[in-house]
Amino acid sequence: MTFQVWHRRLPTFMESRPEELVAFPQGWQHVADVDVDALNQVFERTNSIDALWTDNLEVTLRVAPPLRSTSVGDVIVAPNAVGLNGQPARLEIAMLGYKEF
Repeated sequence: MTFQVWHRRLPTFMESRPEELVAFPQGWQHVADVDVDALNQVFERTNSIDALWTDNLEVTLRVAPPLRSTSVGDVIVAPNAVGLNGQPARLEIAMLGYKEF
């Protein structure tokens, strides 16, 4: 499954307020698509742990590097999964896990 990764344009590394999430994608930038089997793999593949995440084979960049690692406040969209209100599943990375909006 291919997941979209959206980074906050002005990262706060904190969970977003409801009014900010309503405005999505305004305030975020689509930085990459990640082709993996599970949501948790997206976070792993978009963090520089042992090497730059932008070099991972599962990652297709949508903007030019340098890019920071994915963090709290960023959003993962699963276009092939149905989320709230019949829209593609959108998940904000929270302090603990994910928050669908």
